[in-house]
Amino acid sequence: MVAAIAPARKYPAVIALVGVISGILIAEYLPFSSYPYILLSFLFFAGALLNYFQGRAYLSVLLGVLALISLSAFGYAFRIKTFPPGHISHFVDNDRPLGIYGTVDDWPVLKDKSTEIYLQVDSLEVERQIVRSSGRILLRIMTPTTRLQYGDRVIFESRVYAARGGRNPSGLDYRRYLVLKEIFGVAYLPHQFALQVDPIGAGNIRRLISQLRSEIVGVFRRTLGHREAALASGFLIGETRDIPREIYDLFRDSGTLHLLAVSGSNVALVIMFFAFIFRASPFNAALRTLLLLLIILVFSFLSYNQPSVVRASIMAGLVLLGRLLQKRIDYNNIVAATALLILAVKPTELFDIGFQLSFVCAWGIIFFVPRIAAIFYRWRRTFVYRYVGLPLIVCFIAQLVSVPLTGFYFHRLPMISFAANLVIVPLVGIIVVGEVILLVIAFILPLAGDFVGSILNPFLSLNIRLLEFFGDDSLTLQAGGLIDLIVLATYYLFFIFLVAAIRDMRYRRALVILILVALNIFSIRGLVRAEPQFRMTVLSIPEGLAAITETAPARVILVNIPHRDYSYAELVISPFLYNRGFTDPEVIALDGDYVTVLEALRVAGSRASRLYLPIQAANLYHDILVQHEVKQPDSLVTFYAELGSLTEKSTSVLRPGALSYRVENYTLSIFSQDRLPLERSAMTTPSHLYAIPILDLEIWQFLSRQDSLQYLVCNRITKEARYGIDTYRSDPQNRPFQLFETSEVGAVEITLKNGLLSVEN
Repeated sequence: MVAAIAPARKYPAVIALVGVISGILIAEYLPFSSYPYILLSFLFFAGALLNYFQGRAYLSVLLGVLALISLSAFGYAFRIKTFPPGHISHFVDNDRPLGIYGTVDDWPVLKDKSTEIYLQVDSLEVERQIVRSSGRILLRIMTPTTRLQYGDRVIFESRVYAARGGRNPSGLDYRRYLVLKEIFGVAYLPHQFALQVDPIGAGNIRRLISQLRSEIVGVFRRTLGHREAALASGFLIGETRDIPREIYDLFRDSGTLHLLAVSGSNVALVIMFFAFIFRASPFNAALRTLLLLLIILVFSFLSYNQPSVVRASIMAGLVLLGRLLQKRIDYNNIVAATALLILAVKPTELFDIGFQLSFVCAWGIIFFVPRIAAIFYRWRRTFVYRYVGLPLIVCFIAQLVSVPLTGFYFHRLPMISFAANLVIVPLVGIIVVGEVILLVIAFILPLAGDFVGSILNPFLSLNIRLLEFFGDDSLTLQAGGLIDLIVLATYYLFFIFLVAAIRDMRYRRALVILILVALNIFSIRGLVRAEPQFRMTVLSIPEGLAAITETAPARVILVNIPHRDYSYAELVISPFLYNRGFTDPEVIALDGDYVTVLEALRVAGSRASRLYLPIQAANLYHDILVQHEVKQPDSLVTFYAELGSLTEKSTSVLRPGALSYRVENYTLSIFSQDRLPLERSAMTTPSHLYAIPILDLEIWQFLSRQDSLQYLVCNRITKEARYGIDTYRSDPQNRPFQLFETSEVGAVEITLKNGLLSVEN
């Protein structure tokens, strides 16, 4: 019995963390509210106490873990699934504007053309009555403004909308993303003057932090070059808004984007710098620890309390307290305790990519580095090993444990990221220390700060040149479809057994068994997995559609693209093509309107193999090339009226406003909002799937007469058409069909595989 509970005594935080994570996952995937979980937690806790006093230690520990699991499930479900009567979620999509009273409870996000404010709502004015409320909303002000600060009280009037959109082509479910941030509504204001602001007091800690942050950024702008100052702010305090887009992309493509998120290395460097200074002070150990903890707290607020810096700050604080109390520090318990504290305050962090990467790297270093370092035991005291070899091992392990997770989420593997991190990370460490020195000197002697800035500036310029060298896009492997959960789990198991097998025969045997099992699993998957005969993804474009066929030849089909201040081609379509590895797709514009033709040209650029435009858009095509800074495509341009078969594997007929595919026994049709195809021959062939931007009553009345209709994909449905659909479905004699509204469900994937057509979001 003692042996059974030994792990709980040695690693209590790890055992507790496993229980908390299990509870969160149970609450996430089981359709229960929070109340059953709190009841179970009381019952398990009472059983644990009873068995503890009766001397049943093992059973007491087991019931205690079950109580923790239930309590964790309650905490998560209460935040995400349980809403009291006054909760803001009950007032979304109301036909009338609401009077909203709330407090800014996070740092505002300033963008090029808008500002995002996170509000904790406390009251609502509904039909001239004030009601108590709760919950968070996202307020989007359609102009950039620095008028609001963390902690300000605001009053405004606006409709509150439920979060729209489902999973996008990259795998992000925007509605779920907002819910995990505990945001249950979105409000819009045209400008900052549409709301009243009661600012926080001049002595408030948040205002003081904001002023100090502005002073720091001001020092960098005064003493460094423009791009260098933007990088310095990003490296030290995570202030990235001034970093040019091309520099940001270089960080991404070189696998060093994590350097712009303040993390453990930044916190460690700041602590080391001030700890070195405090050694020369007359302060005792307790006072030095207190000052370092205060510096960590201020630094975390300066860095916008980014999740990465909060995690690192908690770990650093626990280590400092452990050393002060002269306790034996077990880093497994330190890391687990940090995760416990974060999940206790915000359980939704478990699903955050940064949270997962941070703790995967932390435990990877804790588990793997000592085992690999044991190989070099003879050289452990040499200068080369301590200052070159050991840092290389740590960097190597961090890359091996983080890159697969990055590939799983972002569908890309920077093949040169290890070399880039090996060179750039140490340089950034030197830069961060130099920035701290620059700030200390600049606040004391401004002229001396200019001198230090002139020394630091070349290091930042060198960093940019290294990014340009390592950020070559050709060195990035597209990992879409290569890494799934099974591959990811197999990779980590293999790596764990491989390193543990260095000194343990049992792990060597287990490694051989794992390899044999994995080979069999992947062989069976290869036989079962058949390539689809046809695959098309329909993206959610407000009032329009963008469809991408992935079966050769890949095609981009644009329908009714609306005018916006930004380009859908640049922000939505091109990233999708890049992530899927499509270098020369065909581009087809089903409409001849100005915006659709312009976006088709932007997609084509130099990447398309052929560009199809309606014949009526011939003159417009040449006008756009003259009026806009759009590169004339190297592809062949075809102005079509009606084309026959465009592919070998499937028959596709292209007309202005309509494109139909015939694959095996199925017909799939994409139409523009123009009603002319409804009156002509474009829809004379019945289709099994129709995709159209906006489904109105007239179009629905036509489609409802199609006996072959199985799937209907659109961006938006009018109220009249929705009523018609409800009436149609209420009659059991009518043939059922599946409806997908992309504004609600996000991207829709249409696949024909093994002779069966399937549509999923």
